[in-house]
Amino acid sequence: MKPSELASSLFTKREYTNTRTLEEAKRIPNNFVDIPATDIKIGRVHTGFQKRGEHAVPFYGWDNEFGTHTAKVESFKVSDKLISNAQFFDFVLDHGYEKQEFWSEEGWRWASGSKSRWPKFWVNRSEQ
Repeated sequence: MKPSELASSLFTKREYTNTRTLEEAKRIPNNFVDIPATDIKIGRVHTGFQKRGEHAVPFYGWDNEFGTHTAKVESFKVSDKLISNAQFFDFVLDHGYEKQEFWSEEGWRWASGSKSRWPKFWVNRSEQ
């Protein structure tokens, strides 16, 4: 079997038609939910071996996963839906990559240092 035949036998192409306009997509409400402050326990205790059936097997984990500590998480808000492509596109059009108030300290170092104005995989056809 040729690779092209294998690919076509394993996968079917889905036809997708988006019937929603950009303006309709922008009207979908995205509400924020309050998450209260709390203390959380991070990490895990190394217990040596776990019993699996009749066999004891070593407890697996990366070295940075062991040991625990408690951290305080301040209250915050989170949207009840993922950000839509329409909302993200508005962020890009509004020069969101160039506005420090939308970025964490680390994110802003990247955004300002990379001089990005949109995701790297986007193609600006006007600059071709």
